[in-house]
Amino acid sequence: MINLLPYNQKRALRRVLKLRVANATLVFFFFLVAVGLVLIIPSFISVNLRHRLASEQYAAIAESGSFASDEDLAATAAAIALLKSAYAADSTFSVLAALDAVVPPPGITITNISMASREGRSIEFSGISR
Repeated sequence: MINLLPYNQKRALRRVLKLRVANATLVFFFFLVAVGLVLIIPSFISVNLRHRLASEQYAAIAESGSFASDEDLAATAAAIALLKSAYAADSTFSVLAALDAVVPPPGITITNISMASREGRSIEFSGISR
């Protein structure tokens, strides 16, 4: 039927078709953006709540003074080096002396120390933070 129309009307019909396709595309993209925004709102709410909760926990830890200072971290690193050197030695006495020298940082309580056999050569510390 389009073959029977004059050229001017064919061109107008193509223009209308292009406008309809453009309009449908714009409506589809608007709908897609609207659905995307609706679906991402719970994620924003969740992230905001988690950030606020983490900030509150961070503030509570900072107020309690449980953060380890640089000196505590350096002392812990030195104690670990001492334990490594003592465990590398064959003497059980040197391991026990090294364990006596280890002082946990403030806020940490060592609850368990276990030593594996010589084949495994491992020391495991368990503890809790106050």
